[in-house]
Amino acid sequence: MRFRTGLAAAAAMLLVLSSAPRAATVSKKLAFDRDKDIVVNLVSEGVELKTVRFSITGGTSLNPLRSGSGPQALIDIKNVSDHGMHVAAAVAFFDAAGNLVGAAEGNNIGTLDPGEPNTIKITMSFVKRAMPDAKTFQIALETWR
Repeated sequence: MRFRTGLAAAAAMLLVLSSAPRAATVSKKLAFDRDKDIVVNLVSEGVELKTVRFSITGGTSLNPLRSGSGPQALIDIKNVSDHGMHVAAAVAFFDAAGNLVGAAEGNNIGTLDPGEPNTIKITMSFVKRAMPDAKTFQIALETWR
């Protein structure tokens, strides 16, 4: 009886894992610059990430609980596929020695419909105080149905 229960549980787990949505993730490391469009040109499953802008002015408050506080990344995306997609992005910032000095993630709320553009706004709320020292950043785009 115990063997059959274990076998049934294993079979159920395989079924769940095989039907779980699969995500595709692409990333790129680039030179950091603030207050200008940076060309990224990443594509994942028909979702394009063309540019990103970083604003760090006025966003270094020591109170991480203040709404809207912190440097921001504005990530321009567009779904050029023929089906709806879910989209998330992450950014990590590094100083000249390659040390991590900031990181955050965000997503497009809901499904991004075919042909639909949007801007993912990510506010760095916590790990942000050394952001002015950033020399490079890595950006990741993750997509799933």
